[in-house]
Amino acid sequence: FKSQKQGLREDIRREYDKTSETILAIEAKLDEENKKEQRDEKVLDNLKKTIELKKKDIGQFKEQIDHIDAEIKGYTEAIESLYVTFPDIEKYIASV
Repeated sequence: FKSQKQGLREDIRREYDKTSETILAIEAKLDEENKKEQRDEKVLDNLKKTIELKKKDIGQFKEQIDHIDAEIKGYTEAIESLYVTFPDIEKYIASV
């Protein structure tokens, strides 16, 4: 189960990276458009809106990654506690 969560986290991280690269490309295009003498305000607005949407996507990806990290940590702690308590359980069962 832990490996499935790690795989999912990796998929989300890849989407995060891809979206970050897209933002950089759009920002470069926006800079390019701003340097033109005859700017198309419609194009500029569309680029700005796209950047805003992509930044929202990145925020969601961060939240998902943080949530998965917390789940993985919880699973890891639960498993570690079982390893610690298992010898005590064995001793109890043997004494009964």
